[in-house]
Amino acid sequence: MKIDIIFSAQFNEKIGYGHLKRILTLYDILKTRYNCILANIVPPLKKEYRFSRIPSINFTSQDELFLFIQRNKVKLVILDHFQHDAGLIKKLSSLCLLIIIDSKKMFKSERPVLYLNTLTPLKIRNFRPHEYYYSSFGLFPLNATLSHYITEPSKGNVLVTFGNSDPRNLTLKVLKKLNRLNDPLTVQIVIGQYFKTSHIRKIEKYLLTKFRFTYTLVCSPSSLYKLIAESQYIITSFGLTALEGVFFNRNVGLFNNSFYHAKLEHNFHEYFYHLGTWPFPLFMKKLFSFLKLEPAKREKISLDMKNNGQRIIKLVTAFIRGIDPIREKTCRICSGQVDLILNQFGKKIVECRHCGAKHLVLKKPPLPAGIYQDGYFMEEYKEQYGKTYLEDRKNIESLADKRLDMISRFIKPEGKKLFDIGCAYGFFLKRAEKRGFKVSGIEIEKNAADYARKKLKLDVQKISVLKYQFKHQFDIMTLWYVLEHFPDPGSVLKTITSHVKKGGMIALSCPHGNGIFYRFNRMGWLFHHSDDHFYDFTIRSLKILLKKFGYSLKARRITGIHPERMGIKNNFLKKIIIPVIRLLSGGDTVELYFKKQD
Repeated sequence: MKIDIIFSAQFNEKIGYGHLKRILTLYDILKTRYNCILANIVPPLKKEYRFSRIPSINFTSQDELFLFIQRNKVKLVILDHFQHDAGLIKKLSSLCLLIIIDSKKMFKSERPVLYLNTLTPLKIRNFRPHEYYYSSFGLFPLNATLSHYITEPSKGNVLVTFGNSDPRNLTLKVLKKLNRLNDPLTVQIVIGQYFKTSHIRKIEKYLLTKFRFTYTLVCSPSSLYKLIAESQYIITSFGLTALEGVFFNRNVGLFNNSFYHAKLEHNFHEYFYHLGTWPFPLFMKKLFSFLKLEPAKREKISLDMKNNGQRIIKLVTAFIRGIDPIREKTCRICSGQVDLILNQFGKKIVECRHCGAKHLVLKKPPLPAGIYQDGYFMEEYKEQYGKTYLEDRKNIESLADKRLDMISRFIKPEGKKLFDIGCAYGFFLKRAEKRGFKVSGIEIEKNAADYARKKLKLDVQKISVLKYQFKHQFDIMTLWYVLEHFPDPGSVLKTITSHVKKGGMIALSCPHGNGIFYRFNRMGWLFHHSDDHFYDFTIRSLKILLKKFGYSLKARRITGIHPERMGIKNNFLKKIIIPVIRLLSGGDTVELYFKKQD
């Protein structure tokens, strides 16, 4: 039989069986399209593992594996290992394509390698052209049976599960802590397939002689999905079960079995409740608070489970076929040399070595007019900022006053014409009108444009700047978080700058491509990067870009200062570091004020 894909998982009693579980799920997804086998290649285990439901091979050496790949013309090897062997990866990459799951670093390779990191942040600076990276939860391999239980309501149970082996017997430690609580509990306890016999005996003895609550002991279940669905609270260590609990919208408390797992948890802390990390004890106060949480108190993970498998098949197929149409070699702003800092099929981000701008390249870039759907400033704005645009009016007007104060330093308002591109509900324009400016603007979101025109009585049209026919010269043009939404900002500026009077101004705000989020949390920045932001400008890149049209920078205001993105949460330290970040121009957003030459 022809073999297309070889799967390899690293697992044993010590490191656990999460890697194997994920590989088996991937196998179930990809076997519908490809001929696959499971191979045990590294490290040699104490005993061989046979899998009755899927084809598997135990290779006695790496050379035997290499010979098998050559003879069978294997297209792809998928590695899900706890520790990746650089020598093995280099040799495998000379024979076939590679997908490496949750690697902590990148490896030298001969052929294309796809890094699929759903749990582990990948330490990278730049990608080589044949290296690809995905970190989306949308590519997290989910067993199809999970969807059968996802809508079931919980029964208020507490589920205690620490995988197939639980070498530190965290299960017993958790039971002893639960036993000290006063409120009645119903507890389900999972005994994994590879628990030590001595640990099982201790757990059973404790349950029989000392445990005060109602409990069910579940031994070696084939699936945890039903148990997760029945539970309101899940106590486990960071791993696949923890994420599945969040997918089910359950409250998940983590008692990690190592500092390594605690570090991984930190990257997804908003989804979990931290209870402790071995060898330190589980904290009673935290356990008590955790069990008092309302159902689904923690943040939810938005995941389209129905199409999960198809997304993975599509990605693997594109990788095997080598579909990579995107090429970007020089910066579109300054023509400098660029480095690849994100490489995905259909999506790349490059960074210019000269001006520092980050440029998103999409296979099929969306039209700017289609970016904001009707209702954006209500639902999507509220999801991002906690309130709708209308509810946030006071803060928006306060920000508008600060911007107008800056503009008024260079141009006095009385009778001057101000044109706002992307004016939203018109709050900035209304404040400018009260200052004495003659105002007008454009907005592509229908509800916002209608509000500005009908409610605030402003001269606002619903139209894209790319289609707008300018009939006047203006003293000031403003673009607040607009320019980054265009694949070719130079052409936009060429159009609008010619309609600014000599001595006039262009004021704009945008994401800052050299902020602390990018500097100190590169992978977090990449993970949260929006596909409608084609540029993350630096101050230098915008100075270069505007200089082409005869503008010079007159003032800047550093905004978007978030010390917590550097890991600083203490309020006292925040007060100290914020002025430093501002001094170093380290805000994640920036406002710039340019003046046209007389």
